Amino acid sequence: MKTHSKTHSKTWIEENPSWLKVLASPHPAINAALVVPLLAAIIFFGRDATSQLSAIEIIGAFTGGLLLWTFFEYAMHRWIYHGKYRDPKLRAFVESFHMYHHRNIDDPRFITAGPLMIVPLALTLLTPIWLLMGAYAAAISVGLLSGYYFYEWVHFLIHRGRMTNRYVTYITKYHMHHHDRRWDRCFGNTSSLWDHILGTYSESLKDKTKK
Repeated sequence: MKTHSKTHSKTWIEENPSWLKVLASPHPAINAALVVPLLAAIIFFGRDATSQLSAIEIIGAFTGGLLLWTFFEYAMHRWIYHGKYRDPKLRAFVESFHMYHHRNIDDPRFITAGPLMIVPLALTLLTPIWLLMGAYAAAISVGLLSGYYFYEWVHFLIHRGRMTNRYVTYITKYHMHHHDRRWDRCFGNTSSLWDHILGTYSESLKDKTKK
């Protein structure tokens, strides 16, 4: 199956396909080479501060990190990947990280993020948490990073996997509705929470998910 964007101009990645090796990854297991050491470093360097917290506080901070990730995946998808850019060069570059996937949905090379996307993303998200959240920083960071890695597996299962449990079936219908029908709706990837809160859940999807 292939879907096509509204613009037919080539994206940056289509003109520079060799960058796919570092900007994208074919399988989330490969990403573990970056995610696992980063999680270990967060736990190690945050262990003293985290020890000051109660179990409830740690669970709460971890859950907050997961929730923060769900909002970030929604915001990035809606306002960055599907943002409106007047500059054609900027648009071609930004679209490379998402519109290429829309146009070439079966390309196995572009399912999850590669190292040159993971590293700056981690720095961008985790730096303010460590500067502002004190003893809660490590637990929030672990929650956020866990949410990210879950996101990569969910996206892989949607497009390349064979799992058919209730959650994957629902999230696949939801995600493919965005791909095939409503590019202006269904911006979450692991959850439709923020679509419901911010009014971008597709009403026409409700009947599908009941089947």
